Amino acid sequence: MRHSRALALAAALTVIPALLHAQAPPDDFIVTLERDGTSCGGPCPSYSVTINSRGDVIYRGTSFVRVEGQASDGIPVSQVGALLSTIDRIGFFDLRDSYISFRTADGREVIQTHQWRTFVSVTSHGRTKRIEDYFGAPEALRELERQIESTARTQRWVRIDVATLRQMAEDGRAPSAAARQRLLRAALHADEVDVVEQLLAMGADPNTSPGDDHEGPTRPLLLVRSAAAARALIDAGADASAADEYGQTAMKMAASLQPQIAEVLLNAGAPVDGPVDRDGSTALMRAAAAGNLGVVRLLVSAGADPGYPGPNGTALDCARQAKEFERSLSLRLEGVTTAPFVPDFDGVIAALERALTLRQR
Repeated sequence: MRHSRALALAAALTVIPALLHAQAPPDDFIVTLERDGTSCGGPCPSYSVTINSRGDVIYRGTSFVRVEGQASDGIPVSQVGALLSTIDRIGFFDLRDSYISFRTADGREVIQTHQWRTFVSVTSHGRTKRIEDYFGAPEALRELERQIESTARTQRWVRIDVATLRQMAEDGRAPSAAARQRLLRAALHADEVDVVEQLLAMGADPNTSPGDDHEGPTRPLLLVRSAAAARALIDAGADASAADEYGQTAMKMAASLQPQIAEVLLNAGAPVDGPVDRDGSTALMRAAAAGNLGVVRLLVSAGADPGYPGPNGTALDCARQAKEFERSLSLRLEGVTTAPFVPDFDGVIAALERALTLRQR
């Protein structure tokens, strides 16, 4: 549980400064966070949470949440004051009313689709403002959203948290085997490693993630978002080289993530040059096509063959094709990225050319 303690410490260090600068909230203070998953193109949770000046917390779950309907709790007024301090610090009432697009460096407007839509509403000192966060919102607004979630502890209702799992076990209401797998899947999607560890300790299967009405079956390792989550599954017995029913292995997903995840998988026995999909692609080809220089360097240093022929040519061919495709799109967004890395096709091409040269000597 070392990672869990680290997460708890990091969360505490984030909240403490806000608490130190907390101010007394006015009687009319209300802050509401609404998550609308209907526009995201998948089974995204829809819910809202409201916190008032007295510390009353009201949650309402609509769809794709563990707790549907209403739930309530209370928090110290000092935490409410911390929220108000953050609202004042980021200039909430001076922000735009809506963030639905992003303007590129050359002035073009880019509009995304299938995003999770969030609304933040604040009433304070007689003023009320509601902001729509769909795409391109400033980090300060996202910081406030995270603080509202953390303060209200919405995770326990939307998915589940460690405290709730432990309480359920103490009360003799531990989740069933099927429920553990559903909760494990949700925790992996959200990269809540402490919950992943707790579910595994309670008997969740690290190699099975059955499908439901919205997503097909897969293996938990294919859902990880961090090296810590991958390590937790492997320590519990997950097979790093196994494929799901579609022929996909965890290395396919790792090719588009941080290199630390691929490193964990390789150390656990995942083959460096094995096929990661039914089409015969390797992780190196996938990483090259994504412009993921960190993973490309890791795989090459681990012995991956840059000249191995795949369905779309070698890894170098994949990188060159992807670079041309990106150039044709001409939509490089400065300051906005949904990938956990910055694509670097020139760096990838140079690294693969160098690796091929070394192999030919």
